[in-house]
Order: sequence, then structure tokens, then C-alpha cells
Amino acid sequence: MGAVEQIVNDYNASQTKYKPDPQIFEDLGSLNAFLPVGTLNLENCLGVFDRVPFVTFLLNSVFISVSTVGSASWSTRWQPSRSPACTSVGRRSCSATFSPR
Repeated sequence: MGAVEQIVNDYNASQTKYKPDPQIFEDLGSLNAFLPVGTLNLENCLGVFDRVPFVTFLLNSVFISVSTVGSASWSTRWQPSRSPACTSVGRRSCSATFSPR
């Protein structure tokens, strides 16, 4: 059921981006909100660079994604491991050593 909802949302977003802003709000109360009807053009797609700092948003997203994935991969790469001799009862002098997986 979640896949159907995702497909409907993706379709709605992909066809709504071609409508002018006033038409989007006019169509909200009808089935036309989900249909590609009316004046469709590329003005919204091209105008995004004039209305918002799109490049800044994109670079921020890339930075956050790279730092999150890098941090997660670094923290899982180096795990403390104990030698089998240190896991027996009574051996408290063994220390953890770090080794790559």
C-alpha cells in the first residue's frame, strides 16, 4: 500500500511543477489538482534559480550527506576487538586493541 501512495505522490509532484502558482491553488479543491490540465510550462522549473538560492541548498545537502555517510562509515570501520585469550574469566590485564575490519 505504501508503494501506491509513493507513486501517487511522485506523479502529483511531477505534474504540479509545470503549473503556474495561482493555478495550483485554484485546483486544490477539485480533481484537477491531480491531473495535468490547464496552462503547463517550464517557468517554475527555470524560475527556481531566481526565487530561491537553489545552489546553496544543493551544496548544503551534499555536505550533510557526505559528512553523515563518512562519519557512519568511519565509526563502523574501527571497532574494538579483544583477543580470544582476553575473553576468559579471570583475565583482567588484557586491553582492547583497535583493528580494521
